Amino acid sequence: MSEDATRPLDLRPQVKGEGEGEGEGEGRRFGPRRWWPWAVAAAVGGLALAAAAAVSPVLDVDDVVVRGLSGRRAAQVRDAAGVRTGEAMVALDGGAAASSVEELPWVRSATVRRSWPGRVVVEVQERTPVAALAGGGRWVLVDGDGHRLARVRQPPAGVVAVEGVDALGQSGTRVDRRAAGAVELSRRLPPAVRFRLPRVQVDPDGRLDLMLRIEDERDAVAAFGRPEQLRDKVLSLATVLESVDLRGLSRIDLRIPGAPVLTRIPTAP
Repeated sequence: MSEDATRPLDLRPQVKGEGEGEGEGEGRRFGPRRWWPWAVAAAVGGLALAAAAAVSPVLDVDDVVVRGLSGRRAAQVRDAAGVRTGEAMVALDGGAAASSVEELPWVRSATVRRSWPGRVVVEVQERTPVAALAGGGRWVLVDGDGHRLARVRQPPAGVVAVEGVDALGQSGTRVDRRAAGAVELSRRLPPAVRFRLPRVQVDPDGRLDLMLRIEDERDAVAAFGRPEQLRDKVLSLATVLESVDLRGLSRIDLRIPGAPVLTRIPTAP
């Protein structure tokens, strides 16, 4: 019998599966497709489990640990981070929490991370004061970058006192240019010089003098002049203090760091 010319043509490719023969059309048509409902169901189930885990009390924040600080300042860091116990761990925005902590004047850097299953760890690097600006019966602590940290009644041990500069300004802001030179000098002083209870005096033009305890209750002046070549001037000062007889020494002129000039108290004939 001849084919009916009016019969519509089936242009779909006829592909047989491996091992399929004639008469296996039903298996060829439906066999590979029978798995897709199960795949969709598995994906939906996985999403449902993830959503359930996210809101589960098992993965809530149980504890916020601050490392690098203790006491009152650690409590301030917790408050600034804004992470509360009972919140979902997966909802933690560590970057935003760290940025909030770094807004505290005495914090140099902070990182916030999860420690599963329920702990949040805040690691803080604190700014270290190197100078204390005198003014108004209080002292303003300043770190080596010139950031004002806090106002205190007395500067802690090892911090260099600075006189003759403006001690006003909000914590977290930078000192002005005149004070910056004194802070830079304070930062560069080695322990052997700090041991001599140094005090920096700044004149109206920004020139620097360093008062040092030389013998008993007597001080000497180390004249640094302009806040330039401070590294070389500090090295020259340390060399003088280690290598010369300090008895009667009243002034060390370091304005030319390679050629310090020493002045002594005149002695009676």
